[in-house]
Order: sequence, then C-alpha cells, then structure tokens
Amino acid sequence: MSRQMRKTQISQFSVLLLIGGLVACTHSPIPLPDSHSSESLPVNQTPSHSSGQDSSPQEQSDSSRDPLQAVKQAWEEGRKEGAQRAFLRPEVEILRHGKRAEEWRFWRGRLFLTLRDGAWSGLLGDNVSALYQDGDDLWVGTWTGGLCRISLPFQHSTVFDPGAPSLAVRTVQRIRPIKEGLVVVRYGGLDYYRKRGDFWLQEQDLPVTERLQDVLDLNGVLYLASLGDGLWEKGSQGWTRLVEAGAFVTRLEKGLDGSLLIGTMEDGVLKYDPHHQEWEFPPSSPLQNANITSIQQWKDGYVVGTRGDGVFYWNVLSQTILSLNPEGIGDPWVLDIMSDGEALYMATFGGGIRRWHEGEGKWSSLSLEDGLPTNDFTALASSWDGGLWAGSLGRGVLGLEKNIPW
Repeated sequence: MSRQMRKTQISQFSVLLLIGGLVACTHSPIPLPDSHSSESLPVNQTPSHSSGQDSSPQEQSDSSRDPLQAVKQAWEEGRKEGAQRAFLRPEVEILRHGKRAEEWRFWRGRLFLTLRDGAWSGLLGDNVSALYQDGDDLWVGTWTGGLCRISLPFQHSTVFDPGAPSLAVRTVQRIRPIKEGLVVVRYGGLDYYRKRGDFWLQEQDLPVTERLQDVLDLNGVLYLASLGDGLWEKGSQGWTRLVEAGAFVTRLEKGLDGSLLIGTMEDGVLKYDPHHQEWEFPPSSPLQNANITSIQQWKDGYVVGTRGDGVFYWNVLSQTILSLNPEGIGDPWVLDIMSDGEALYMATFGGGIRRWHEGEGKWSSLSLEDGLPTNDFTALASSWDGGLWAGSLGRGVLGLEKNIPW
C-alpha cells in the first residue's frame, strides 16, 4: 500500500471506518529495550549493581582503542546511567557522522529509548490515538477503544478497556483534564473518570452522539467538537451550537487570553472570545483552508499542525502567518505538536519525530534511520521526569529520555 493511500485512510472520515487498515508494518533496524527482551529496562530506573557504585576506572579512563568501550563496559555491568554519561562524551559524539554511525545509533536507541507496546501494557492493539500526562501517570488511548493508565515510577499498567475489536467505532480521540478527574472523548460519547472514589461515569446529555473529536472545559463552560455537527457550548440553559465554527471541528485549545482556539477540517483556525462573543480569523494565508490536527501555544501566538499542509505559526500580536521549514518538518502530515518551553516537538505521519530548538537554531529528527520502530506518530506527551512519550501507529508508545542526544 502506498503512503498516499495510507494517508487517505487516516483522513477525518475514513480513519474511523477503516481502523483495521491503520497497522504500521515497519520494523526497527535497531533493537529497542522492550517487554520482550531480557535487556528490558524500566524508564527512570537504573539497574542495580552489586557494589552500589555507578562509576569505574574503566569508565573514567580515556580509551584510545575504542571510544565506545566505556559505554559497553558500563552497560554489561548493569550501570545504565554510567553508560549514558560515557555515551555523551565528545569522543563518542563524533562517531555519529562517520563509518560507525550505525553503531552509534544502536547505542543511542538502547540507552535512551524505551518501547511500551500492547503486549507490555495489556492493550489489544498498538495503534495509539491519544496520550495524556497526569502527574506521574501516562494515559494511553487507541483507535480500537483501548484505554490504560501507566504509572511511570513503578512501570505498572492499569487497563480500563483493552480495546477489543468490535463493529462499533470506539476510538479514543482525546483525554482531557476536568475538575476532580479526566474526560475521555470517544467517537460516540464522553466517559468521565473521578479520581476520588476511582469510578467512571458516562455523559448522558449530549447534543451529538457520533464523530466526536474533542472537548474542553474553559472557565467552567464545556465545549464539544464534532465532525458534521460542529461546535457546541454547554451553559446554564443546556447545549447551544456555535454555527460560526462551521460543521467540521477537529481541535479545541485554550488561547493565550482565555479565548477558545478552534481547529476545523475545512476552514483552518478560528478564535472565539466567549466573554464578548466575538470571532477572530487569521490573516489570509493557506492556513485559512487547512485541515487542522493540533494547536500549541508558542510565544506570541500559536503553532498549528495540519493534514497535508505542514505547520504554521500565527503571531496574534503582529497578525502574521509563517510557514515552518518543510525540510525541517520532514512530512506535511503533522498530527500533534508539543512544547517543553525550550523546544517544539512534532509527531508526523511519515517523517518520524521532529524537534525545533530555537536556542540552538536548528531542526533535529528521530526516524527509522535513527533506530525508531516506525515513522508514523500520532500523539505526544511530556513525562514527569522531563522526557517525552510518543504514540505511534502499529508500535505502541515510545519513551525518549530527557538527555537523549538529538
């Protein structure tokens, strides 16, 4: 199947009807630590060593024979942090561009990447559709309706729904925080999880019961996005449709000034001020007709990801639209964007994971060539320890440690 055909399948309508075709069949040329390997290493947990030490004369010495010798020695002795420190040395860094580049990538994958697939988490499928970080927990949703919560410090998974295939479309579209818990947006409804008491409730009062895309609690007012029935606002008098947003709404985010940012399938991005009931549209540009997947606050505006049109930056102060470097993005299908305050991270469908670091002034990437198990990523979430989690199509969730060399 060609990549263009696969991208057609993941369009807003057909992705919900052709879930079975969204299995990425690529395999990693570089083995990653996972639940099937005897070398599996839980994230944030350093393997124990009989002496309790995390340094050795061998690691501290400058090996003239092999720059990777200290890395291998520390790894074999079960000292992961020591191996990471040795790997980050300048004499090892230079190997990434030479004849030993493949070996360098192998060790980067082994030391800084962790794979958590369905076999490990208990989910019946590895097509991830949504991620959400809640303190030191990571919530994972799948295209077939699977939902689990991973306790990152203890590396334990609690499965709420394994996501068994069914005739009903049950895709987890978004996982959002609300007062006293979370709300899970599925194709046909909203599920509320209350932390106090550890129980679930299902929303019974909905104006739309199919093709739901997103939900957002903005200053106590609930907004619901759908494909075909547009945007809805729940006030004291019940649900009201905001027709100005059009019929096909894909994404909701809180704006810099407390406004509501609305991503659409056909009309780009809209900005709504609930207090004054005013609408704002970006300046004329290709963004006005783009199919929006993600919106991330960045400086004086928003970075916007699209299906097929790349990434745009809307500066709301200067009212300018910039198109980000297509070569840096790698693929025009950008399904999620995240910021850690210093850099922007982008999950692409075909180009792996992309990173823009303004302080360094450069683009970086991680893809199949760098040892990832796939190039198709759908969702991003930060980790409690400063790392990054990326949901994929076909290979579950990939963890990137915070000190990974890009």
